[in-house]
Amino acid sequence: MLLRHEFPQWHPQDLSRIFPTLQPEGVDLLKKMIEFDPAKRISVGFRPFCVCEIKVLRNDPATRRRKKKYADSHV
Repeated sequence: MLLRHEFPQWHPQDLSRIFPTLQPEGVDLLKKMIEFDPAKRISVGFRPFCVCEIKVLRNDPATRRRKKKYADSHV
């Protein structure tokens, strides 16, 4: 008997709506960092690493709200 599991299909989300204060370059970087296919996903070698873009993500109000909501729900 062959067991088959069909995984759910996920559609890409508009990251600029999730992170409204993130500049287009940051959205582009984030998309490339979370690419599902490892062969297509960027690494530090493909693009100069810019700490300022990561700081934007950390300081994004929506990111802080999600972190707080997650932390509050896991106490």
